[in-house]
Amino acid sequence: QVVETIAESEEKIWTLQAVAITLAEAGEIDRALQIAQSLADSLGKEQLLGNLTATLTRAGNVDLALEVAQTFSDDRQKSRAFYEIAAALAYAGKIEPALQVVQTMPDGEWKGAALSDIVMAFAQAGKIEQAQQLAQTLPDGSQVNTSISIINAIAEAGEIEQALQLAQSMAENGGKSSALGSIAAILAEKGQIDRALELVQTLPDNTWKIPALGGIAKALAETGERNRTMQIVEMMLAPPFQTAADLESQAFVLTGIAVTLADNGGEDEAVQVAQLVDEAWRPIVAHDLATVLVRVGEIDRALQLTQTISDDRWQVSVLKSIAATLADVGELDRALQVTQTITNDTSRASALAQIAQRLAENDQKERAETLLQQAIELSMLTD
Repeated sequence: QVVETIAESEEKIWTLQAVAITLAEAGEIDRALQIAQSLADSLGKEQLLGNLTATLTRAGNVDLALEVAQTFSDDRQKSRAFYEIAAALAYAGKIEPALQVVQTMPDGEWKGAALSDIVMAFAQAGKIEQAQQLAQTLPDGSQVNTSISIINAIAEAGEIEQALQLAQSMAENGGKSSALGSIAAILAEKGQIDRALELVQTLPDNTWKIPALGGIAKALAETGERNRTMQIVEMMLAPPFQTAADLESQAFVLTGIAVTLADNGGEDEAVQVAQLVDEAWRPIVAHDLATVLVRVGEIDRALQLTQTISDDRWQVSVLKSIAATLADVGELDRALQVTQTITNDTSRASALAQIAQRLAENDQKERAETLLQQAIELSMLTD
């Protein structure tokens, strides 16, 4: 009844979705479904029901997930729900049941996406022959990504020459540079840094050199070679990587490098990398890096990072992420203090719902429900 009184702004819909998912993860399936059915916004309802099918599948309630999926009248939305079930099964290693679910999907696009995920699951499990056979049945638009996944799996297994041969056989507009860049990153993970750098220089498409160099930098950061990591970062920022597309690519790649540095004792270098990101994209790196800084105990530094973000919406997003991560590491009081710095009631409600979700995942159901109630009451204040 309380849920029904909340006006459905975009963020309130998100808050209610978080509440429902948290309830489902805590085993309160009926209440979660009740919230989903109460949403007047049809898109929000369908998104939530689709997400609930994945949550139910991961919890082992596959039959109930399938039952929920069958409630969709629109074939495309029904297929999306079946996709969530099939993907969750595939990545849990239950490939045969996933294939059975795919056969019931009426929408061809979602069916192709599900089959693509199953190909990747085969590849990750080392079942290369099955992955290649299934990949042949995919529509042309899906074959590039799945082929790259198979090549990655072969390279991860140590068969570098075979992986290189397959990558070289791909058309340039069919993912050759992307595949070769992925192999370069895998070589770096295996300690073959010089060979990885040589391979990057051979990439025919400059667009893929930035993520390839990023993979090498992350491999170096993971082994504590921070000086060499920063040298690779400098290479990424030098000409010819100066276009608008390059700046966007650099932002996402530098975010991964900064996070990896912070995760491996390089907090100072991580902050330096964050400051090198183009200002338009800086909130992205701040968001992800702040979360890691909290995890490694650098809470004050994470909070300082939020002060460098001029966009209020991004700043709130980072604060919500910090609060949720503090809850993850057992710093609940500090997490709640951070939520108090969020001045918008609706945003603070969604932050509380996010914390509640983390608590539920960690079997702290009573505290999760208390925070969920507070989130609902806060949402009501802005009606």
